[in-house]
Amino acid sequence: MKKIMLIAGPALAILAWIALFISGFSASIAWTASVVIWAAVWWIFEPIPISITSLLPIAILPLAGVLDAKQVVIYTSDTDPTP
Repeated sequence: MKKIMLIAGPALAILAWIALFISGFSASIAWTASVVIWAAVWWIFEPIPISITSLLPIAILPLAGVLDAKQVVIYTSDTDPTP
């Protein structure tokens, strides 16, 4: 089951990206939804450790141009970003 979910997470993310982009949503929305779906599948079924799964948004969103790395880390950290 874990091997199937290891492939199902990215596969569902790709399908979601295509469906959203074809439906007229912006690329940023499509990327964000795809990363959420991918991370959710891996988080629930744990084909890899959750700590590695939590790095998906930090790695993918800046590469896709949705947010810069600093913004992603601020949104995913437990600390208050205000000085």
